[in-house]
Amino acid sequence: MEKFRAATAGLLKRLDFKTYGFTELDLDREFHIELSYKSSILAQKKTWKLRDVIAAYQNAYCGKIGVEFTHIPEKEICDWIRVNFEGI
Repeated sequence: MEKFRAATAGLLKRLDFKTYGFTELDLDREFHIELSYKSSILAQKKTWKLRDVIAAYQNAYCGKIGVEFTHIPEKEICDWIRVNFEGI
């Protein structure tokens, strides 16, 4: 029997644009994103609409498989997980 665990309330809150002060009007705004760490999702392009960033991360982290790693203090390990998990 397969068991699936739903995304936690904390993770869903982190993906809710309202948590960061954005509004519905911001969803179609374009943002230039460059990060100090590697990210398979955000490396796909430099300019993103907010709604597309949210959808990409929901797809990667809120589906049937999820991973929590932000508690890991080693940046290199977090980067490895981020690159390899988001690339699925």
